[in-house]
Amino acid sequence: MLKVVSEIWKSFSGHVDLAVGIFTLTGVVLSLFALFYSARSANAGRVSARAAKEAAKAAKDSARIAQEALDHARKSSRREEFTRLFNQHNTRLDIVKTFLDGNEGAGWLKTLTESVDHHAAFNLVQTHSVFSPYMRILHQLLKHIDDDVDATPEEQKKDYALVRSLIHNEVLFLIAVNTSYVIEDGAENAYADYQRLLQRIDFFEHAQFYHVLPRDVTDGKTIIDDSSRSALSALKQQFNHLIRMDKNVSCHAEEVMFHVPVILACIFDNPWHAASKNCIEKFIHSIVPTFEVVKAKFLGNYARNVDVAYMFGNIIGRYAVPLSADLMVSDISKNNITQKDLDSFPVANEAFIRSAVADLKTGKQNPAMEAFYCKLIDHRVYLSSPSDFEQRAQDFLSWIGHLQKLEEGHFTPQVQAEVQHWQSFRDNVLLHRLA
Repeated sequence: MLKVVSEIWKSFSGHVDLAVGIFTLTGVVLSLFALFYSARSANAGRVSARAAKEAAKAAKDSARIAQEALDHARKSSRREEFTRLFNQHNTRLDIVKTFLDGNEGAGWLKTLTESVDHHAAFNLVQTHSVFSPYMRILHQLLKHIDDDVDATPEEQKKDYALVRSLIHNEVLFLIAVNTSYVIEDGAENAYADYQRLLQRIDFFEHAQFYHVLPRDVTDGKTIIDDSSRSALSALKQQFNHLIRMDKNVSCHAEEVMFHVPVILACIFDNPWHAASKNCIEKFIHSIVPTFEVVKAKFLGNYARNVDVAYMFGNIIGRYAVPLSADLMVSDISKNNITQKDLDSFPVANEAFIRSAVADLKTGKQNPAMEAFYCKLIDHRVYLSSPSDFEQRAQDFLSWIGHLQKLEEGHFTPQVQAEVQHWQSFRDNVLLHRLA
């Protein structure tokens, strides 16, 4: 029996403190003596039933005392570990706060909220030399709380609340970024379980992803509405560029983009989760109507370009003087010409111009393309060259064809592709929201 006691003592002395070990060992020794005594009495038949019952009770009490001592030791050990991790967390959190309070940190935060897409923001945060170490210790701390089988749900909730109460909103934003991109190449990455833990404990219940920068003074709804308007405004610019005839003219169209705060608000449960999802959904349903508005405005603005009177305004009413005419151009330019001379040539009226344009379209030769267009005003000669007339005719045909394509739905495939792009964007964002 002494050998058994010695082995038990070796086992306890390496895992619990001295006082708990002695106390536990005493309970075990008492149990052994009780069991030994009971067995001896039973074999010999010399003890009474009452003595055997008391011995059994003593053994049971000793076992209970030993278990309580073990439970206490385990709880004490886990609480010490919580305290150690909690202190480490607070130290790293102070380092993060100091960084964010500086110019470099403020600029970094502004970039994350306004200038990059979801994946780029994730990469910036997960590899950051200041923030990445903080995320690791926070994960260890939250995981320790979650794994504590001895703690009641109420106790765990208090510990989670204690940790969260120390974390400012801009740091909550960074934590969300770091755990928001969890699907890569069709599979969950190493951050998936971390996000599940944060979702399960409702870590972002009060997070304000739209109020990360100090200048944010408006409420979330206003910011969401502004995001929607900005996206639609940029979309209009892109559609205007899509349907314009001259793509070579410099045109700076803003990129249609939903910034990181909108995406985070869609992925995590927070006060603006539903409104943010609805913002993207409404945008998708607004794509086709937005194109129709841009299209109608374009057709209205450029309808004059298929009007003969507008496109050939300085040609109509002039006389078409062929290059082969006896009346030399040099004489015309020197004002050596009279109205009587011009009356012998055809007048460029609407019918004349439409006939010339129709021939140009089919490739048929027309004298109108090789004529000077002349008029006299107060005995002063005004002259247009054949190349000027031909260029106007070509532009006129181009506008007719372009507006006709626009009215007939030539750009419908591009518009539908835009709808599909943003549907995929929405689905991809929600793909990163884990249950």
